[in-house]
Order: sequence, then C-alpha cells, then structure tokens
Amino acid sequence: MKMGTAMAASAAKRHKAKMNEAVKETKKQANLFGTVMSKSWQGSKILMHNGLICLVYGLAMFLVCYAAVQLAMVVVALLLGATGVAAMELVTDVLTAYTIIAMSCGFCLFASFAVIKMLARAAKRRLWRTDRATGGIDRGPAWRERHEFDKKED
Repeated sequence: MKMGTAMAASAAKRHKAKMNEAVKETKKQANLFGTVMSKSWQGSKILMHNGLICLVYGLAMFLVCYAAVQLAMVVVALLLGATGVAAMELVTDVLTAYTIIAMSCGFCLFASFAVIKMLARAAKRRLWRTDRATGGIDRGPAWRERHEFDKKED
C-alpha cells in the first residue's frame, strides 16, 4: 500500500510540475501574442496614415499635372494665334508652330516637375515610420517641428 501511495504522490508532483510548465508557456505565448498584436496595430496605424498622406499628395500631384497640360494648351493656342502661324502656309510657319509647341510644353513640363518635386519632399517629411530605438512610432520631422514647443517645456 505504501508503495502505491508513494508512486501516486510522485506522479502527482510530476503532473503538477508539468501543469506549471504548461501555464508558464501559455502566459509566455499570451505575452508574445499581445506584443505581436500591439505591433500589428502600430504597423496598421502607420500604414493607414502613410496611405492617407500618399493619397492626398498624389491627388495634389495629379492636379498639378492636369493644370500643366491645360496651361500648355492655352499658351500654345495663344501664341499660335498671336503669331499668325496657324494657317501653316510657309515652312517658317510650321517651324515656328513646332517651336512654340515645344517651348510652351517644355516650360509647363519643367515647371510642373519642380512643383511635384516640392510636393514629394513635403509628403516624405510627413510619413510615419517605426522608430528602431524605442519601438514606437516616429512621426517624422514635420510633426516634430509642429510640436517642438511641447519639448521646450520639459
């Protein structure tokens, strides 16, 4: 009888130790899951913000391109009408018309590229990233410049 009781007690201890290990593993997995979920939520916030910034600035860039094309067409029409080469009767009229088209469209193209480059730079300053040092969200230099008065008070 005593032998059976000792074996039962030993089995109970092993079972208890096994259960404690299982509980520890479950808690570890729960913490890991919580960490993954919080980082996923943080990543989702970053992606949503960056997507919105890209959408807004992309729309602005599209409007700049559209305005450049419209401006080029208006300038070409005005210059062709003002110079009187619309009839295209002489070779010089044709060359003048092509020169007007090339110069007007080139001017509008390069002006729009400069504006688009400025918009892209402004968008880049507003994009969020994951800060490798702290693990938090780095909201970018534009956000820091707007909120630098908070740091001066500290």
